[in-house]
Amino acid sequence: MPRTIPRSLPVLVAGPPFSGKTACGRIAAAELGMPFLDLDRVVETALGSTVEEAFAKLGEEAFRDAEAAALAECMAIRPPCLVALGGGTLLRRESLRTALAGAAVVTLTASREALVARFAGGRPLAADVSALVDLLERRAAHYDSLPNRIDNSGLSVAECAAEIVRTVLEVSAAGRG
Repeated sequence: MPRTIPRSLPVLVAGPPFSGKTACGRIAAAELGMPFLDLDRVVETALGSTVEEAFAKLGEEAFRDAEAAALAECMAIRPPCLVALGGGTLLRRESLRTALAGAAVVTLTASREALVARFAGGRPLAADVSALVDLLERRAAHYDSLPNRIDNSGLSVAECAAEIVRTVLEVSAAGRG
């Protein structure tokens, strides 16, 4: 039975590629009684192409423009949604400011070894394990700076989702979302 809680703000699940944002976020949203959105799918619908095709056709900057617009749209939906972000969504300062000011941000983390073990390809900036490791190194400080961190290195998807729910309830109880 979902634990519907009064929420005035959306929940944004951030983190690096292969950290479980979509899989864990979908289960957490159901548990919280919130609609679930995957920002990559929202961007794909808006652009009429896959993320990979959009990166190849438009380049990263234009993709990030579309992603920022989609983030703003998702954050404006009522009732608020739980949104699984792309791994680079909050790299732009304006997107990060918007997220932190208008949502409860939960950040999934995992050890590099765990992320590499989960590697499944299909990411524009992480086409192979070497590119993923490089991306993780370049973005480490960014991911470390994000709030409400959950290290899910040794957790199942269900356990990670439960940690997201726990964190959202704590943040809500503290009046931060």
